[in-house]
Amino acid sequence: MASNHLTVARTIREFVDASLSPEASAARFAAIARARRDEVIQSGQASERYDTFVDGRQGAREETTRPGGAVEYRFNSWGEIIRAALLELAMASPQDSGDFIRAWMVAVNGRPWVGEYEDIPMDADVIIVNPLPYARKVEVGAITLSVPAHPVERVRQRMMRKFRNAFFSKTFVFLPASFATLGYETPYILKGRYHDPLFIAGRRERAFKAGRRFHAPGKIQQRGQQVSYPGLSIAMNR
Repeated sequence: MASNHLTVARTIREFVDASLSPEASAARFAAIARARRDEVIQSGQASERYDTFVDGRQGAREETTRPGGAVEYRFNSWGEIIRAALLELAMASPQDSGDFIRAWMVAVNGRPWVGEYEDIPMDADVIIVNPLPYARKVEVGAITLSVPAHPVERVRQRMMRKFRNAFFSKTFVFLPASFATLGYETPYILKGRYHDPLFIAGRRERAFKAGRRFHAPGKIQQRGQQVSYPGLSIAMNR
């Protein structure tokens, strides 16, 4: 199980010894803090990427902590979590053409992310979203493909069990043009038959499979309306 934080406190009782100078006492504490950090990394409980906070000061050396202070290591687990989520989403996606699998995108604070996942700030808002125009139908089960409905929800449940250091939720978001991929525009605007309150159901849609030729009034989207897209929202536990 990955961890986000490791805090090593410098207590007066444990680290201040009358026989040690203040400098020697600080050096002793720093060695213990680093040893504990390396132990959790080597055990696989934490990422090799981390930020160090000494008495609240980011990037300070462990030797500069004061008696009664603490060293906190904040580990960046984004890489492990995002790669696992992308793999799960690929396995839960329709396999027909491969477009659905290739379309999954990582967004950080509302923008597509093209850098290393380990460089994502710990407090960022991360969403893995699928910008294909029919992705919402796949998620809600409005069309039947080669996989069961609700792929994002099924992956969310698996990720919640696997990673206790993060929170996962399903969301539907509107996307700007910067998310266009594989020749599909974003945002996708409903066109054509959607203006008809009783438009004909397609053969792969739920209404057709239920024996209805037309969609029921009041349960359709209107022409000119933007499509929203399903995504897996991820936030680190703080």
